[in-house]
Amino acid sequence: MLLQNFNFRFDDPSYQLKIKQTLTIKPKDFFMDATLRDHVDPVYLEKSLYGDSPKGGKVTGKDKIEFSLSTDKTMKPMTVLYGSNSGTCEALAQSLARVVSGKGFRAQVEPLDLAVGKVPKGQPVILTSSSYEGQPPDNAAHFFQWLQHLEGES
Repeated sequence: MLLQNFNFRFDDPSYQLKIKQTLTIKPKDFFMDATLRDHVDPVYLEKSLYGDSPKGGKVTGKDKIEFSLSTDKTMKPMTVLYGSNSGTCEALAQSLARVVSGKGFRAQVEPLDLAVGKVPKGQPVILTSSSYEGQPPDNAAHFFQWLQHLEGES
């Protein structure tokens, strides 16, 4: 989780390893600076740390997020769907939505399971998902099943 959300750098780039031994072995006077990655929104990170964002289980309509830097109604609609257990694909989807809002799109971000049977038509739709040994993440399992049973044109 730390590596997904933060960039790390040495506090002192010229640090030479010194060992400190108590009950365990550890580096002595070793410090690092951590900064949020470019794609990480501090509010999103706080919500994910304190359990306000869904992690598996049932996905509801409250999980939808809409990004628009402008209130201009002439912006074109776009949907970004994600499947993610650890939050990486969700963060990628939200980052993408922020970027396209500056390009004239009003992007709606939501878990893949919310799109079962109702993938938007007539607008760009982007899907991003992780895979766990060939299995979908928790918030994409229903979407995956739905896709497997599609027949003909929908």
